[in-house]
Amino acid sequence: MSDIVQNRETLQDHVYTRLRDEILNAEITPGTSLRVLHLASRFGTSQAPIREALRRLSDEGLAVTVPYRGTVARAPSWSEIADIYLLRQELEAFAVKRILARPKVDLTEVRRAQRQLNRAVRTGDSLKVLDADLELHHQIVALADSPLTLEMWSFLIKRQRGARLSLEREYPAAVDSVVETHEALVQSLADGDAEAAEAAFRNHISSALDSFARRRLEHNGRLD
Repeated sequence: MSDIVQNRETLQDHVYTRLRDEILNAEITPGTSLRVLHLASRFGTSQAPIREALRRLSDEGLAVTVPYRGTVARAPSWSEIADIYLLRQELEAFAVKRILARPKVDLTEVRRAQRQLNRAVRTGDSLKVLDADLELHHQIVALADSPLTLEMWSFLIKRQRGARLSLEREYPAAVDSVVETHEALVQSLADGDAEAAEAAFRNHISSALDSFARRRLEHNGRLD
């Protein structure tokens, strides 16, 4: 039974990765129908892995369900991307305030995730860096001990992951400063100054959005 489940997960991952890359590379253009039966035939699999892959793409904002059409590919707009970053900024600032309102903070899991991020940077694999980056922030938000905040952040971050993949494919950036910037964030928590830590997290996220905005402006000449 476990082999069957593992095989299904492998098929789902394969379908998801292929479709994600094709959407991000514009091989599948926005508005293209992603028909389950057609995709099942194309990938030589049952409908279950296809449906799960489409759900993941929808969670990340790279697909959407349209009445009478089913699931179609989509690309996040710049205004949507900006909103995602700004909402994430508010959630993480709130989490930081809750964390540092306590007299003692255990950063064990945060530092473990930080080491994982450092290893990912050394591989040079941008997808591994992205996922390790998000895992570090996940561990930080989890420290707030607020299930609702973590639930909202986790929902939002699925969209943010899709948006960031889209941005990095169009406007690639070096990852040289990732280690240093995240070391500074973790240190701000260790220092225990809530006001300074909140400012550090707000600046971290707004700087990431500003960086993409600059590269987008250089590339397109506009931000709309």
